[in-house]
Amino acid sequence: MINRFKTQYIMAKLLLGFAVLGVAACSETSGFQSSGVSKPNGTNPNGIGNNSIGDDAYINSDYFAQVGEIATQKFNLTSSVSKRVDIVWVIDNSSSMDLEAQIVRDNFSSFFQHLDGKTSLKLGLISTNVGKTGVNLPKTGPNFAHVIDRVESWDLMYMALLATCAKETNNFKNDILCGQEDRSLQGAFVSYNSPDPIVNGSLTNFFRPDAHRVYVFVTDDNAKGVKASNFLNLLRIANLKFTPTVFAFAALPSSAQCYTRIGTEYIDLARQTGGKAFDLCSKDWSQHYNDLTSTVETIANTEFLLRRRPSEILEVRIDNVPAAAGAYSLLGQKIRLNQGLVSPSSREFEVRYRVSK
Repeated sequence: MINRFKTQYIMAKLLLGFAVLGVAACSETSGFQSSGVSKPNGTNPNGIGNNSIGDDAYINSDYFAQVGEIATQKFNLTSSVSKRVDIVWVIDNSSSMDLEAQIVRDNFSSFFQHLDGKTSLKLGLISTNVGKTGVNLPKTGPNFAHVIDRVESWDLMYMALLATCAKETNNFKNDILCGQEDRSLQGAFVSYNSPDPIVNGSLTNFFRPDAHRVYVFVTDDNAKGVKASNFLNLLRIANLKFTPTVFAFAALPSSAQCYTRIGTEYIDLARQTGGKAFDLCSKDWSQHYNDLTSTVETIANTEFLLRRRPSEILEVRIDNVPAAAGAYSLLGQKIRLNQGLVSPSSREFEVRYRVSK
């Protein structure tokens, strides 16, 4: 009898030991703590953001919500962490752009300084840095990325995608971009003789997955190959969960004669993404820069990326006060709050939504 009890006791201890080891192993491989809060190196299971209450203040329920279930997410409005903006400028380096390149050089520092104190900003640039059309970033450091490569007048959208998508998903010699074969690219980029251009995959690790993404194109020509119709589609294939905002300094139909071609593709892309197209031929760009910086600041303060794709918004609260249903809208995986809903004294924003596929 004693031996039987002793055997049962030993077996129970062994089973308990295996259970503890199993929990520890799961915690180690998944990055989840026993409290249910995922914190592998300060990030959530998707590698997005920071889970500390002092930063984004994302609560746990959205990690585990399945399709059709309800997720809840909080944002700390007093922290710049929830106002992340990654901006990439792409400059046409063709010889006709010397005056416009000078204007960009003259205004780049003030553009950065205006946004840097009001957002968590990362700034990228695709452009040569030599000659009359060369441009440099206003600063260097971990939040800056200059891809020093010459940009021809027709391929700004192509260069942006070539830099954004992973290197192994691009093969421009075979018309493959972001892992997608697209015959509309055929013969459009004959200027590249190198099988591995500098720009290829150069910004893959630059973008933060929970940051607003903004592209700014500056050109006196129109797009060729990659156009408004396939730019956004290729970004979706590259697993961008939300639509970026695009701005363009381009020739408008009303512009004075200072351009090669009217930038119809850039105008269309800016319209589709909620951005703006500015008149490249204006003698004074100061108002354009004011509009650009104020619009980017508004995006950072009123648009928030949700962890899961929502099918519907159930409730929005600002400092625990319910917001009217018409005070916000969905933009794919983003929620946009109407201007004025959040005041300078607001501290916390909470959204409850039903998870979509």
